[in-house]
Amino acid sequence: MSKIKNLWNNRRANAWIFVELIIISIVTWIIADPVAVAISDSSMPMGYDHDRLLVADIVSLSPDAPGFDASRDSLDVNAADVEAVLMKLRNYPGVESVTIDKGFGLPGNESNTLDQLRSGNDAVDSVAGVVNVFYFHRGTDFFQTMGIKSVPGTPTAEQLSDVNMTLGEHVIITRQLGEVYWPGENPLGKKFLRGSKGEIKHMTVVGVVEGIKHQKPYRSYCAMFYNGDGLFDDQPQRAFKAVIRMKENLNIESECEQLAQWGVKQLTTGNFYLRSVETYDRFLERTVMSLGIPNQMKLRYILAGFFFVNLVLGIVGTFWLQTRKRMSEIGIRRTFGCTRRGIVGMMVGENILLATGACVAGFLIYWQYALRNGLDEGYVNNGHLNVVDNWVTHFGEHFAIISAIVYGVILICVIVGTIIPAINAGRVEIVDSLRSKE
Repeated sequence: MSKIKNLWNNRRANAWIFVELIIISIVTWIIADPVAVAISDSSMPMGYDHDRLLVADIVSLSPDAPGFDASRDSLDVNAADVEAVLMKLRNYPGVESVTIDKGFGLPGNESNTLDQLRSGNDAVDSVAGVVNVFYFHRGTDFFQTMGIKSVPGTPTAEQLSDVNMTLGEHVIITRQLGEVYWPGENPLGKKFLRGSKGEIKHMTVVGVVEGIKHQKPYRSYCAMFYNGDGLFDDQPQRAFKAVIRMKENLNIESECEQLAQWGVKQLTTGNFYLRSVETYDRFLERTVMSLGIPNQMKLRYILAGFFFVNLVLGIVGTFWLQTRKRMSEIGIRRTFGCTRRGIVGMMVGENILLATGACVAGFLIYWQYALRNGLDEGYVNNGHLNVVDNWVTHFGEHFAIISAIVYGVILICVIVGTIIPAINAGRVEIVDSLRSKE
């Protein structure tokens, strides 16, 4: 109670600091919210085992390039050369399995396909949403190579890689997508509707896997997988990617370098040659960078870092100066028997109360703005089905977490800006304190 009285008695000196802290709390909220959401989204697991994966970029000589063999450019021979490259990779020491991507098949790729579906369930079909689509090829060990796990009670990853699927008639979906359309039910055997009016087609769910994210900044695990056999086979392949799962207990970086050196000669088959090999983690980083996402996020982090540095300096400086101005008051209190520890505790307690009141006022002001305009939803999540149900999507929890972060930062700055000069002031001789003109 005495601290509140002291604040009231010094209300003229504290009023401008109180207003300053209100403004700072609001601005800090605006800066901290998107940064905290972006960090949270990026830290979510991708949903598949990519730690032991390598990506080999295999390309073909162009028809007008020196050394191009026109006799190996027919569809049959070209396909045989693709299979020969894959077989060489499968026989390479340390390789566990290999799959192929001819286009739109890899999570994290620069290009991807999106689709919108209906289930015939009016309760959910009214929800407009976007789903990522990936194409795989039968018999290429796609799901086990990528480390995508099947849901218990449904076909295994090995079975799904070989399942007999017809494009446009069958689909494999993630568990999260099934929960959106058939909550509480097993989606296996359910049917999606595609098209409109007289062109409606039915696609049967033949497999269910655990959810995966397409890019690191995403927060949706909804996706579907189509059989891409024949989709890219109307002309000879000019480029494809081979995804290689290495065996356990191997140094993935070292294996990447060794495979690159080996592949320069050994993977040259027909018109195909190895252009590059990289770890899947590097592949994910590079493709996200090509989309410009890291630059935008880095800009956010840089601006936030610059703001917080200035925030710390500003608040610490303000309370440091305020504490120094109370030197004569400190001398008087020590004359009447107040201990150094008591003085430090009193000043820190007063400023904590002042900062707490200002933060509460600032948060209430921002609360009104947030109710009307909403809170940050993360990067490229708008429109995607089943954006993960976590603290970001719960308004109250979201507001409380960011408020706690902002309050914690401001409180630390206030305590540092008060306790150090207060300790130093307590060490000054009483006579010198009384003579102080600060």
